[in-house]
Amino acid sequence: LNDCIAESDWVFESVAEDLSIKLEVHSRINQAMGHDTIVSSGTSSYRIEELASAYSEENRRQLFGTHFFNPPDALTLLELVRTTWSDIESGDTLQTFLTSVLRRSCIEVDDVNGFLANRIGALFLNEALLLAEQSEGRLGIERIDSVLGKFTGRKLSPVKTIDYIGLDVFAKMIENIHGDMDDALSPKVT
Repeated sequence: LNDCIAESDWVFESVAEDLSIKLEVHSRINQAMGHDTIVSSGTSSYRIEELASAYSEENRRQLFGTHFFNPPDALTLLELVRTTWSDIESGDTLQTFLTSVLRRSCIEVDDVNGFLANRIGALFLNEALLLAEQSEGRLGIERIDSVLGKFTGRKLSPVKTIDYIGLDVFAKMIENIHGDMDDALSPKVT
């Protein structure tokens, strides 16, 4: 792994949505990366600045978020996240690669838990899942997925989307987004 990272221009992290695991992997990346290596995380709900704690001051400038939409083979939209430390030129290089080579439509979003899409989308998916559970005796999942699925233009229906990304990842997304919303809504004492 160290040799592969050292030889790479871009390292894309996509491990379990568990902060301790992500920080361990990013720590290993930090130790092995070159100073011009671009690193991005495919995290669904952690702030990129949280992951930056695993990097030296010099290397954290090369860290970005690249949140691909699911299913990635059918949806080309991608959220690009820069931090306060991000190197502008490296970010521009990454964005050019994502749009030109990977043929993604990039939107830049703020570094908040869940970014833009998951911050809103996870709440929608969670509500669909709760309604499906409440309607279980009346074909809950099938009914919710038929009403809120392809009929509305979605590539994957809500419950199928949750199944695709994994219940563990989805649960962590909801937990992180909810915690961040609590922080954002709490009164600030100055």
